[in-house]
Amino acid sequence: MSMSWESFHAAASALLRFQAALVESNHMYAAEWNWAWELAPPSSPLHKVLPGYGYLISRNNVREFVAAGTHDVPSSVDGSLEDAFVDDEDADCLVDMDPCVVPSPSQHASSVNHDMCMYEFHVVYSPTYKVPLLFLRGHYVDGALVPTSVIQAHMSTFVTKFISQDEHPVLGLPFYFLHPCETASCLSLLVPSATLSPSTTSSSTAPCPLQHLLAWLTLVQPCTHIRVPVPFAISYLRSSPP
Repeated sequence: MSMSWESFHAAASALLRFQAALVESNHMYAAEWNWAWELAPPSSPLHKVLPGYGYLISRNNVREFVAAGTHDVPSSVDGSLEDAFVDDEDADCLVDMDPCVVPSPSQHASSVNHDMCMYEFHVVYSPTYKVPLLFLRGHYVDGALVPTSVIQAHMSTFVTKFISQDEHPVLGLPFYFLHPCETASCLSLLVPSATLSPSTTSSSTAPCPLQHLLAWLTLVQPCTHIRVPVPFAISYLRSSPP
């Protein structure tokens, strides 16, 4: 299930409204959400083909990690949007499984500073694949960039082979990105054929752009560890305009 640039742009704007509602509700996941919209420089050639081109950015995501491969965060690719989310009541279980939670004793012994990383995530629309792409980079407390081997170690085991380094399409700087080849196929499984919005439990209309983007965020959760709240998201989609 692909997205047009117009749909992605609308989804990004809707996501910021969703985030504001999440923060206003004092939801337990609200502290993980700090997305902002970054407009591409006026000189970017992408503005000529995609007016108003920009991307979502989440900065200053502090992470502490154990050794790679100790736990995997389970994911669902078969089912509706509800299946794609992580339920609030399952949060405590996932925290125990999350490799972000407990520092590695061996790493701590070798370097206190290098035990903690700051990650930056960019959600960039790809006109080639017609889906959002996740770009990321990390740095240690001392400012040193996190190398490839450590980036891969910080991800859940099943996504490490899908992480590569490439030039950021807007900034022109080296970033890591998650390969998008099967993104559209996964989204077609996650997003039902009828939208959850507005104010109905069923509809013959296509899913709203925000629903697509929220489903996509669940796909990249093993990389970002930014959780999407299920009951809140479903309620919001049913009660809010697209």
